[in-house]
Amino acid sequence: MAGAPAQSWTQVTVESDPPRVIRSCQPQGGGTLRTTTEGCAGVYVHDLASATSYGTRRWYQVTVSGEAGESFAGWVTRCVQNPDEAYQHLTVNTGWRHDDAARTSLQLSDTVVDTPTGRTVLETGVARERARPYALEEDPAPRAAGAPVAIGCERWQAWRRIGLVTRGDGSRIEIDRGPLPATRVAACAP
Repeated sequence: MAGAPAQSWTQVTVESDPPRVIRSCQPQGGGTLRTTTEGCAGVYVHDLASATSYGTRRWYQVTVSGEAGESFAGWVTRCVQNPDEAYQHLTVNTGWRHDDAARTSLQLSDTVVDTPTGRTVLETGVARERARPYALEEDPAPRAAGAPVAIGCERWQAWRRIGLVTRGDGSRIEIDRGPLPATRVAACAP
């Protein structure tokens, strides 16, 4: 654009592959350049690596003519990151995913940001920690596995070890810890 003011490039690089540039082109400012958030309401730049979201603004040029003062001459940029308007990301725990076979729990969370236009969810259902093993609350207790079985004139009872465990969210379940030897519950009459 003829007569457009010079713009500078501020590059902030986040260590990633490939490196990410997280600041956009901004005019050098001064003279007849001004900024406004007009037209940028609700437009944000979300930087997950730094856990920060930024509001946006756009630059415009004015003409100055004596008594008339300033008048709008045209937009210089689209909505670009406004480093003066920053919002920190929040982590909100949203639930648990249990794996009863592996006896582990994963806590899930969302990444959100609260801005003047409301709450925005940036990531959902993310496991941020390693899986937590279930805690064994009680030693396995024997429990009858079905009805006694008659073998000849004797009756035998099969048993299983049942334990009570606590999951990561505090809920409790019983788990089968395996078989125990069968015991004779009735003998043959002499």
